[in-house]
Amino acid sequence: MAQAEAVMISMMLSFLFYALAVIWAFSAKTAMLSWLGMVFTGLIAMSIWGVHSITGGAA
Repeated sequence: MAQAEAVMISMMLSFLFYALAVIWAFSAKTAMLSWLGMVFTGLIAMSIWGVHSITGGAA
């Protein structure tokens, strides 16, 4: 995949994730549930990134 294509895909994915985070934040019944959901998904994303970087994923 060309670098320009990779940049475009990552930008589109980040916009999608941001939109989903906003939808989640405003659809939660309480602020605590909203924060817990954001923290939980952040931890999952960080663990995926960590495993990817430790195993020597794509540059």
